[in-house]
Amino acid sequence: MPSDFDVQILPGTGDAVNPPVRRSPLAVALAKGVISQVILAAANFAVTLILLRYASNDQYGCYVLVSSGVLILTSLQGSLIGPAMVNRLAQLGLEGRAELVGGLYAGQRRMLPRVFAFGAAFIVILWFSHRLDSATSCLALVALMSGWTGLYRQFFRMVSNAYRSATASLCGDLAYAALLLGGALIAITTPTPAIVTLIFMSLGSIGSGLVNSRLQWRTERWTIRASPQVWRGIVKVGIWPAAGTVAFWA
Repeated sequence: MPSDFDVQILPGTGDAVNPPVRRSPLAVALAKGVISQVILAAANFAVTLILLRYASNDQYGCYVLVSSGVLILTSLQGSLIGPAMVNRLAQLGLEGRAELVGGLYAGQRRMLPRVFAFGAAFIVILWFSHRLDSATSCLALVALMSGWTGLYRQFFRMVSNAYRSATASLCGDLAYAALLLGGALIAITTPTPAIVTLIFMSLGSIGSGLVNSRLQWRTERWTIRASPQVWRGIVKVGIWPAAGTVAFWA
């Protein structure tokens, strides 16, 4: 006589009558992906609504202009790297994947600070020559920072998605949305809500990128001192979808 805790087996099948329900990894990943998109869309909509309601038209317009520029930059990076990276990762072993991700990150880490420094120096020169006023110069510097950090965030979000680490992407998006929304609520109490909101957007991008990279590092590590030469092979493939992205935004 089987007890209440025994599992009954169908004759000749070896399968339990009432086996535990197993969740499909793909279904779980898709569900987390949908939740991430809902969180991001809700946060962006809420921030836009807050600034539209409590900020001036100029401040609202500045925020929309910069955030749209960041969106274009991240879309371009995603089309340039994303498809080619996913395709390469599927063909490589553990060591090859570590070199690929490490090399891509090394190239971004080497290039973006130089671009930011050049852009910042150019803005300062325009300010010293009285071609730009102080408010516009501050906005331009914050826009540069938002673009830099946005590319950083989106890179590790792409890596997490390429490895199907839906949990890492979701946690990163939660960190980004929380800082962005909290920053907007703080920003409307200041004289420059657009700049303050964009600063918190940058902080959210940094936090999101750190969360994604740390969680992914626990799963599979990349080579820290990898060669950025892998960019050449990625760009050769990614130039075509990137051209489509440019055409779309144009």
